[in-house]
Amino acid sequence: MAELATLALFAYNQEAFIKEAVASALAQTYRPLEIIISDDASIDATRQRITEVLREVPAGISIVRLDHVNNLGLAGAFNQIPKVAQGRVLVFSAGDDISEPDRVARTMAAFADPEVSFVHSAVRKIGAEGQWLGPAAIVPDRRLTLGGLLAGTEPPIVGASCAYRADVFGVFGGLDSAIMQEDVILPVRSLLLGTGVFLGQPLVRYRVHQANLFSPAVAGSSRELVARNQRFAGSRAATCRQWTADFAQLRQLKQAIPPALSQYLEQENQYSQLEQILLACPHRPSRLAAIARHLLTGRISFLKAIKLTGLFVVPSWYATMLNLRIRMSRRSAR
Repeated sequence: MAELATLALFAYNQEAFIKEAVASALAQTYRPLEIIISDDASIDATRQRITEVLREVPAGISIVRLDHVNNLGLAGAFNQIPKVAQGRVLVFSAGDDISEPDRVARTMAAFADPEVSFVHSAVRKIGAEGQWLGPAAIVPDRRLTLGGLLAGTEPPIVGASCAYRADVFGVFGGLDSAIMQEDVILPVRSLLLGTGVFLGQPLVRYRVHQANLFSPAVAGSSRELVARNQRFAGSRAATCRQWTADFAQLRQLKQAIPPALSQYLEQENQYSQLEQILLACPHRPSRLAAIARHLLTGRISFLKAIKLTGLFVVPSWYATMLNLRIRMSRRSAR
Protein backbone atom coordinates (compact mmCIF):
# COMPACT_ATOMS: atom_id res chain seq x y z
CA MET A 1 0.00 0.00 0.00
CA ALA A 2 1.26 3.49 -0.86
CA GLU A 3 2.31 5.75 2.01
CA LEU A 4 0.37 8.84 3.01
CA ALA A 5 1.48 12.14 1.44
CA THR A 6 0.67 15.58 2.81
CA LEU A 7 -0.06 18.52 0.51
CA ALA A 8 -0.02 21.84 2.39
CA LEU A 9 -1.71 24.77 0.63
CA PHE A 10 -1.09 28.29 1.97
CA ALA A 11 -3.59 31.07 1.35
CA TYR A 12 -3.80 34.74 2.24
CA ASN A 13 -6.13 37.24 0.55
CA GLN A 14 -6.30 35.24 -2.69
CA GLU A 15 -10.04 35.12 -3.30
CA ALA A 16 -9.52 35.53 -7.06
CA PHE A 17 -7.32 32.43 -7.36
CA ILE A 18 -7.91 30.16 -4.38
CA LYS A 19 -10.71 28.08 -5.90
CA GLU A 20 -8.44 26.96 -8.75
CA ALA A 21 -5.63 26.21 -6.31
CA VAL A 22 -7.84 24.08 -4.03
CA ALA A 23 -9.47 22.34 -7.02
CA SER A 24 -6.02 21.38 -8.32
CA ALA A 25 -5.17 19.89 -4.92
CA LEU A 26 -8.37 17.83 -4.97
CA ALA A 27 -7.56 16.70 -8.53
CA GLN A 28 -4.30 15.00 -7.49
CA THR A 29 -4.08 11.39 -8.66
CA TYR A 30 -2.04 10.20 -5.67
CA ARG A 31 -3.67 8.28 -2.81
CA PRO A 32 -3.74 8.31 0.17
CA LEU A 33 -3.48 12.09 0.38
CA GLU A 34 -3.84 14.51 3.26
CA ILE A 35 -4.53 18.12 2.25
CA ILE A 36 -3.86 20.82 4.84
CA ILE A 37 -5.31 24.21 3.88
CA SER A 38 -3.87 27.10 5.86
CA ASP A 39 -5.64 30.45 5.64
CA ASP A 40 -3.57 33.11 7.39
CA ALA A 41 -6.47 35.29 8.60
CA SER A 42 -7.47 36.56 5.17
CA ILE A 43 -9.57 39.72 5.22
CA ASP A 44 -11.23 39.07 1.85
CA ALA A 45 -13.47 36.16 0.77
CA THR A 46 -10.64 33.60 0.52
CA ARG A 47 -11.95 31.45 3.37
CA GLN A 48 -15.49 31.33 1.96
CA ARG A 49 -14.16 30.33 -1.46
CA ILE A 50 -12.22 27.47 0.11
CA THR A 51 -15.37 26.19 1.81
CA GLU A 52 -17.25 26.31 -1.49
CA VAL A 53 -14.70 24.08 -3.25
CA LEU A 54 -14.55 21.60 -0.36
CA ARG A 55 -18.23 20.68 -0.58
CA GLU A 56 -17.20 17.59 -2.54
CA VAL A 57 -13.97 15.83 -1.62
CA PRO A 58 -12.84 12.76 -3.62
CA ALA A 59 -12.39 9.41 -1.89
CA GLY A 60 -8.96 8.78 -0.44
CA ILE A 61 -8.38 12.43 0.46
CA SER A 62 -8.60 13.82 3.99
CA ILE A 63 -8.88 17.56 4.66
CA VAL A 64 -7.39 19.54 7.54
CA ARG A 65 -8.34 23.22 7.86
CA LEU A 66 -6.09 25.68 9.64
CA ASP A 67 -8.15 28.86 9.75
CA HIS A 68 -5.94 31.22 11.72
CA VAL A 69 -7.66 33.92 13.77
CA ASN A 70 -4.62 36.21 13.72
CA ASN A 71 -2.17 36.70 10.87
CA LEU A 72 0.96 34.65 11.59
CA GLY A 73 3.03 35.74 8.61
CA LEU A 74 4.61 33.36 6.14
CA ALA A 75 7.04 31.75 8.59
CA GLY A 76 4.42 31.44 11.31
CA ALA A 77 2.00 29.72 8.95
CA PHE A 78 4.72 27.33 7.77
CA ASN A 79 5.65 26.47 11.34
CA GLN A 80 2.14 25.15 12.02
CA ILE A 81 2.17 22.53 9.26
CA PRO A 82 4.62 19.98 10.76
CA LYS A 83 2.63 20.07 14.00
CA VAL A 84 -0.46 18.57 12.36
CA ALA A 85 0.82 16.79 9.22
CA GLN A 86 0.67 13.01 9.17
CA GLY A 87 2.70 12.31 6.01
CA ARG A 88 6.42 11.55 5.83
CA VAL A 89 6.61 13.98 2.91
CA LEU A 90 5.25 17.55 2.91
CA VAL A 91 4.41 19.03 -0.50
CA PHE A 92 3.96 22.82 -0.41
CA SER A 93 1.57 24.79 -2.59
CA ALA A 94 0.45 28.43 -2.85
CA GLY A 95 -3.08 29.76 -2.96
CA ASP A 96 -2.55 31.54 -6.28
CA ASP A 97 -0.86 28.66 -8.15
CA ILE A 98 -2.12 25.46 -9.76
CA SER A 99 -0.61 22.01 -9.21
CA GLU A 100 -0.74 19.60 -12.14
CA PRO A 101 -2.75 16.42 -11.35
CA ASP A 102 0.36 14.20 -11.22
CA ARG A 103 2.44 16.56 -9.10
CA VAL A 104 2.18 14.64 -5.82
CA ALA A 105 2.54 11.28 -7.57
CA ARG A 106 5.76 12.29 -9.35
CA THR A 107 7.08 13.91 -6.18
CA MET A 108 6.43 10.83 -4.07
CA ALA A 109 8.14 8.65 -6.69
CA ALA A 110 11.30 10.72 -6.18
CA PHE A 111 11.01 10.31 -2.39
CA ALA A 112 10.96 6.53 -2.79
CA ASP A 113 14.73 6.84 -2.38
CA PRO A 114 15.11 7.16 1.42
CA GLU A 115 18.16 9.42 0.97
CA VAL A 116 16.09 12.10 -0.75
CA SER A 117 15.08 14.92 1.60
CA PHE A 118 14.14 17.67 -0.88
CA VAL A 119 12.39 17.75 -4.24
CA HIS A 120 11.38 20.67 -6.41
CA SER A 121 10.15 20.89 -9.97
CA ALA A 122 10.17 23.17 -12.94
CA VAL A 123 7.23 25.57 -13.18
CA ARG A 124 5.37 27.17 -16.05
CA LYS A 125 4.32 30.79 -15.60
CA ILE A 126 0.75 31.92 -16.08
CA GLY A 127 -0.84 35.35 -15.84
CA ALA A 128 -3.60 36.63 -13.59
CA GLU A 129 -6.24 35.24 -15.98
CA GLY A 130 -4.51 31.87 -16.31
CA GLN A 131 -2.92 32.59 -19.71
CA TRP A 132 0.45 31.03 -20.49
CA LEU A 133 3.35 33.48 -20.22
CA GLY A 134 5.84 31.42 -22.15
CA PRO A 135 6.41 28.07 -23.83
CA ALA A 136 6.58 24.85 -21.87
CA ALA A 137 10.11 23.53 -21.46
CA ILE A 138 10.83 20.03 -20.18
CA VAL A 139 14.41 19.34 -19.13
CA PRO A 140 15.98 16.19 -17.68
CA ASP A 141 15.59 15.40 -14.01
CA ARG A 142 18.77 15.85 -12.01
CA ARG A 143 20.27 15.36 -8.58
CA LEU A 144 20.95 18.47 -6.52
CA THR A 145 24.03 19.27 -4.48
CA LEU A 146 24.54 21.75 -1.68
CA GLY A 147 27.62 23.12 -3.42
CA GLY A 148 25.66 23.74 -6.62
CA LEU A 149 22.86 25.40 -4.66
CA LEU A 150 25.25 27.81 -2.94
CA ALA A 151 27.07 28.55 -6.21
CA GLY A 152 23.82 29.28 -8.03
CA THR A 153 24.36 26.59 -10.66
CA GLU A 154 21.31 24.50 -9.75
CA PRO A 155 17.87 25.17 -11.31
CA PRO A 156 16.09 28.15 -9.69
CA ILE A 157 13.87 27.20 -6.77
CA VAL A 158 10.25 28.32 -6.59
CA GLY A 159 8.87 27.74 -3.09
CA ALA A 160 5.46 26.65 -4.38
CA SER A 161 7.08 23.74 -6.26
CA CYS A 162 8.97 22.36 -3.25
CA ALA A 163 8.52 19.25 -1.12
CA TYR A 164 10.44 18.19 1.99
CA ARG A 165 10.83 15.19 4.23
CA ALA A 166 8.96 15.93 7.46
CA ASP A 167 11.97 15.07 9.62
CA VAL A 168 13.77 18.16 8.31
CA PHE A 169 11.43 20.18 10.51
CA GLY A 170 11.95 17.85 13.44
CA VAL A 171 15.72 18.34 13.40
CA PHE A 172 15.80 22.13 13.05
CA GLY A 173 12.47 23.31 14.44
CA GLY A 174 10.48 26.35 13.34
CA LEU A 175 11.53 29.29 11.21
CA ASP A 176 12.35 32.76 12.54
CA SER A 177 9.10 34.74 12.44
CA ALA A 178 10.62 37.52 10.29
CA ILE A 179 11.58 35.19 7.44
CA MET A 180 9.61 35.82 4.26
CA GLN A 181 11.47 33.41 1.95
CA GLU A 182 11.25 29.88 3.31
CA ASP A 183 12.70 28.50 0.06
CA VAL A 184 16.09 29.98 0.98
CA ILE A 185 16.36 28.19 4.34
CA LEU A 186 14.53 24.90 3.84
CA PRO A 187 16.46 23.57 0.80
CA VAL A 188 19.76 24.12 2.63
CA ARG A 189 18.44 22.38 5.74
CA SER A 190 17.28 19.47 3.62
CA LEU A 191 20.53 19.04 1.72
CA LEU A 192 22.42 18.95 5.01
CA LEU A 193 20.35 15.90 5.97
CA GLY A 194 20.06 14.11 2.64
CA THR A 195 20.03 14.60 -1.12
CA GLY A 196 17.83 16.59 -3.46
CA VAL A 197 16.08 16.01 -6.78
CA PHE A 198 14.96 18.46 -9.45
CA LEU A 199 12.06 17.28 -11.62
CA GLY A 200 12.39 18.83 -15.05
CA GLN A 201 8.74 18.53 -16.02
CA PRO A 202 6.72 21.61 -14.98
CA LEU A 203 4.41 20.38 -12.22
CA VAL A 204 3.16 23.78 -11.06
CA ARG A 205 1.54 26.65 -12.93
CA TYR A 206 3.15 29.62 -11.21
CA ARG A 207 0.94 32.68 -11.37
CA VAL A 208 2.57 36.08 -11.96
CA HIS A 209 0.38 39.00 -10.83
CA GLN A 210 0.46 42.29 -8.95
CA ALA A 211 0.25 40.73 -5.49
CA ASN A 212 3.29 38.42 -5.93
CA LEU A 213 5.72 38.85 -3.06
CA PHE A 214 8.89 38.23 -5.01
CA SER A 215 8.33 38.11 -8.76
CA PRO A 216 10.17 40.99 -10.47
CA ALA A 217 8.05 40.56 -13.58
CA VAL A 218 5.45 43.03 -12.26
CA ALA A 219 7.92 45.65 -10.98
CA GLY A 220 10.03 46.91 -13.82
CA SER A 221 10.92 50.50 -12.88
CA SER A 222 13.93 51.35 -10.73
CA ARG A 223 11.68 52.82 -8.06
CA GLU A 224 9.56 49.65 -7.81
CA LEU A 225 12.58 47.35 -7.83
CA VAL A 226 14.31 49.35 -5.07
CA ALA A 227 11.19 49.37 -2.89
CA ARG A 228 10.70 45.63 -3.41
CA ASN A 229 14.31 44.81 -2.55
CA GLN A 230 14.48 46.98 0.55
CA ARG A 231 11.19 45.54 1.76
CA PHE A 232 12.90 42.22 2.42
CA ALA A 233 15.95 43.52 4.27
CA GLY A 234 14.51 42.34 7.59
CA SER A 235 13.87 38.91 6.12
CA ARG A 236 17.49 38.64 4.94
CA ALA A 237 18.72 39.54 8.43
CA ALA A 238 16.37 36.94 9.93
CA THR A 239 17.63 34.35 7.45
CA CYS A 240 21.19 34.93 8.64
CA ARG A 241 20.07 34.57 12.26
CA GLN A 242 18.30 31.35 11.35
CA TRP A 243 21.35 29.88 9.64
CA THR A 244 23.46 30.72 12.69
CA ALA A 245 20.95 28.92 14.92
CA ASP A 246 20.82 25.97 12.53
CA PHE A 247 24.61 25.67 12.61
CA ALA A 248 24.51 25.58 16.41
CA GLN A 249 21.95 22.78 16.22
CA LEU A 250 24.17 20.80 13.85
CA ARG A 251 27.12 21.17 16.20
CA GLN A 252 25.02 19.77 19.03
CA LEU A 253 24.27 16.79 16.79
CA LYS A 254 28.01 16.38 16.14
CA GLN A 255 27.47 16.98 12.43
CA ALA A 256 30.14 18.71 10.38
CA ILE A 257 29.27 21.95 8.60
CA PRO A 258 30.61 22.11 5.03
CA PRO A 259 33.25 24.85 4.70
CA ALA A 260 31.48 26.23 1.62
CA LEU A 261 28.33 26.75 3.67
CA SER A 262 30.21 28.52 6.48
CA GLN A 263 31.82 30.79 3.91
CA TYR A 264 28.46 31.46 2.27
CA LEU A 265 26.89 32.42 5.61
CA GLU A 266 29.77 34.78 6.37
CA GLN A 267 29.24 36.52 3.01
CA GLU A 268 25.50 36.80 3.59
CA ASN A 269 26.08 38.16 7.10
CA GLN A 270 28.44 40.83 5.79
CA TYR A 271 25.93 41.85 3.12
CA SER A 272 22.98 41.93 5.55
CA GLN A 273 24.91 43.91 8.16
CA LEU A 274 25.94 46.48 5.57
CA GLU A 275 22.37 46.67 4.31
CA GLN A 276 21.17 47.53 7.81
CA ILE A 277 23.87 50.23 8.09
CA LEU A 278 22.76 51.74 4.78
CA LEU A 279 19.10 51.72 5.77
CA ALA A 280 19.96 53.71 8.90
CA CYS A 281 22.30 56.11 7.11
CA PRO A 282 20.54 59.37 6.06
CA HIS A 283 23.06 60.75 3.55
CA ARG A 284 24.11 59.32 0.19
CA PRO A 285 27.83 60.21 0.50
CA SER A 286 27.97 58.32 3.80
CA ARG A 287 26.26 55.34 2.19
CA LEU A 288 28.74 55.33 -0.68
CA ALA A 289 31.65 55.53 1.78
CA ALA A 290 30.29 52.55 3.75
CA ILE A 291 29.97 50.50 0.58
CA ALA A 292 33.52 51.43 -0.47
CA ARG A 293 34.95 50.44 2.95
CA HIS A 294 33.26 47.03 2.81
CA LEU A 295 34.45 46.47 -0.77
CA LEU A 296 38.06 47.50 -0.10
CA THR A 297 38.27 45.29 3.01
CA GLY A 298 36.89 42.29 1.11
CA ARG A 299 33.68 42.04 3.12
CA ILE A 300 31.50 42.25 0.00
CA SER A 301 32.14 41.39 -3.64
CA PHE A 302 32.30 43.86 -6.50
CA LEU A 303 28.97 42.61 -7.86
CA LYS A 304 27.25 43.16 -4.51
CA ALA A 305 28.83 46.59 -4.25
CA ILE A 306 27.23 47.46 -7.60
CA LYS A 307 23.87 46.24 -6.36
CA LEU A 308 24.03 48.18 -3.09
CA THR A 309 25.20 51.34 -4.86
CA GLY A 310 22.16 51.13 -7.10
CA LEU A 311 19.82 50.51 -4.18
CA PHE A 312 21.09 53.14 -1.76
CA VAL A 313 23.14 55.73 -3.68
CA VAL A 314 21.64 56.12 -7.16
CA PRO A 315 18.27 54.32 -6.94
CA SER A 316 17.06 55.90 -10.20
CA TRP A 317 19.72 53.86 -11.99
CA TYR A 318 18.99 50.61 -10.18
CA ALA A 319 17.23 48.80 -13.04
CA THR A 320 20.15 49.55 -15.38
CA MET A 321 22.75 48.57 -12.79
CA LEU A 322 20.85 45.37 -11.98
CA ASN A 323 20.93 44.32 -15.62
CA LEU A 324 24.68 45.05 -15.71
CA ARG A 325 25.22 43.00 -12.56
CA ILE A 326 23.27 40.07 -14.02
CA ARG A 327 25.32 40.11 -17.22
CA MET A 328 28.59 40.22 -15.27
CA SER A 329 27.44 37.39 -13.01
CA ARG A 330 26.54 35.22 -16.01
CA ARG A 331 29.89 35.95 -17.64
CA SER A 332 31.81 34.99 -14.49
CA ALA A 333 29.81 31.74 -14.23
CA ARG A 334 30.94 30.57 -17.69
